Amino acid sequence: GNPCTFDACEPSCESGAAVEGRCVDAVPTGEAVMTWSEAVAACEGSGGVLASVHSASENISLRALADAGCGEVSAWIGFTDEAVEGTWVWLDGSDTDFVGWDGSEPSNNGGAEHYGVLKATGGWNDATATSTTTCYLCDFGPVDPAAAGACVFEPAECNDGEPCTLDICEGALASGSTGTCANLPDPAQPGCCSTN
Repeated sequence: GNPCTFDACEPSCESGAAVEGRCVDAVPTGEAVMTWSEAVAACEGSGGVLASVHSASENISLRALADAGCGEVSAWIGFTDEAVEGTWVWLDGSDTDFVGWDGSEPSNNGGAEHYGVLKATGGWNDATATSTTTCYLCDFGPVDPAAAGACVFEPAECNDGEPCTLDICEGALASGSTGTCANLPDPAQPGCCSTN
């Protein structure tokens, strides 16, 4: 009932977690190691595409997601120069507007490294067709802004009583999970949200 607060859940993903507006899942393969091509097929088989990365913050978020879902191992991403050596493209067709190569990568060692992998350190490496890891990052598409969040709470639970905050529930990753309250300044409320 307070005109200066907004009590809501952020939209959530049916599969994976929201990362930069997209639903991405870090998929552990367990004991079975996978090549890049096997990860592509597995991800596509579940309705996704290997993830693309478009900013340093997204790279950090994806690495954190991989750490949480798979542990500190390398994770396949959808970056390849298989078609034209040295011309790296994303499987989803998006622009190559950011690269996170580690040190002297891509090295194309032996003339056969054409597949992008997000290393446990956060940098990228180019790997061969026979290289394997136990994790891949699968993108299931954009977050649906109309989808209700999966937070489990009464709206009043996140309301801090302050008239100039957005009271939201963050971090709901799956249906039925519990989010965390965040009370953020709401300067969009005219006349009631001064910074005094």
